[in-house]
Amino acid sequence: MTHETTYVTAADGQSLFSQVWKPIGKVKCVICLVHGIGEHSSRYDLWARQFVEKDMVFVGFDQRGHGQTRGSRGMIPSYEVLLDDIDLILNHSAKLFPNTPIILYGHSMGGGEALSHLINRGGIYKAIVATSPWLIA
Repeated sequence: MTHETTYVTAADGQSLFSQVWKPIGKVKCVICLVHGIGEHSSRYDLWARQFVEKDMVFVGFDQRGHGQTRGSRGMIPSYEVLLDDIDLILNHSAKLFPNTPIILYGHSMGGGEALSHLINRGGIYKAIVATSPWLIA
């Protein structure tokens, strides 16, 4: 397994901390994580390693104001920016792993964001997994 970290830059200049856990051999798919409120992508290290054991890449990023991405927690320029950040990490993943199926995985707040992304934008992903999504009726 390899593990790499980097920053990807959003259209507004915000740098988002990102990391990739990758198996050594053949890759079945890419899991793109959208974490929950008060979390960060490093919290998912053990989870990522379990996916890697099954020949899946795991890509995570720290949302604005979380983990190693700067900003005030809970403060975003707009909801569209959240969706733009998801687009950014999806496109980044597609460039790193061309012609590899992508699954968008969101937990809690990130689950709600992933479902909102599907409803409002659709995407290059083949599936979405939303665990305990933060939904408002």
